[in-house]
Amino acid sequence: MALLEVSNLIKKFGGLTACDNVSFKIEKGDIVGLIGPNGAGKTTLFNCLVGYYKPNDGTVLFKGENITGLKSFLSNRKGLARTFQIPAIMGDMTVLENTMVGAFCRTNDEDEARDEALKILMLVRLDRERDAYPTELPFAAQKRIELARALATKPDLLMLDEIASGLTKTETEDILRMLRDIKDGKGLTLFVIEHVMDFVMPISDRVLVLDGGKKIAEGKPESIIEMEEVIEAYLGEKYVKSQ
Repeated sequence: MALLEVSNLIKKFGGLTACDNVSFKIEKGDIVGLIGPNGAGKTTLFNCLVGYYKPNDGTVLFKGENITGLKSFLSNRKGLARTFQIPAIMGDMTVLENTMVGAFCRTNDEDEARDEALKILMLVRLDRERDAYPTELPFAAQKRIELARALATKPDLLMLDEIASGLTKTETEDILRMLRDIKDGKGLTLFVIEHVMDFVMPISDRVLVLDGGKKIAEGKPESIIEMEEVIEAYLGEKYVKSQ
């Protein structure tokens, strides 16, 4: 049984079909990349999976349970967590307090939430900044706060929306190593939207490609970059020749 199985998912906004009959599976332990041009429907797909949007049609099965249209706080308790492209952190709360918000998904005990948050902050290398406020920290650290809060919910499937966007090459390489370590240490499954090809291709076991709301390709990274339809829709000849 797949950890996540999406069948014929459709999401419309008026006359626009943002996700058009999208189907795929993610097995436990996989790292799956999701790529495509702006407006392809990637973030809309994420929003449908976690329950921010209710699909017009199709089904979402998670651990064998139908969670289609389930509210986001309930899907989070089932084991789905996501980050946002623009960190949705709370500037008037410390790094530790931001992370504790995620931990409260699993406990009502403040001490237990604090202990879990502190462990997570060590994983993402923010333990020394735990009493700082997010606005005092660089953008790369703010991305890691977003990641920490999602991890604190103890997900089975962690969905990352452009976690490397806006980062330098060094910062991208750093978070790539960090995610591999976290994935191996916690046995997580990752689903990753990304425009930074030097991030998503090395980390992914498999890549899905959306264009105009449709899934146009799926396969291993090395096969995806050779598909003519993917080159035309998104990658371009320049990227392919650089590999």
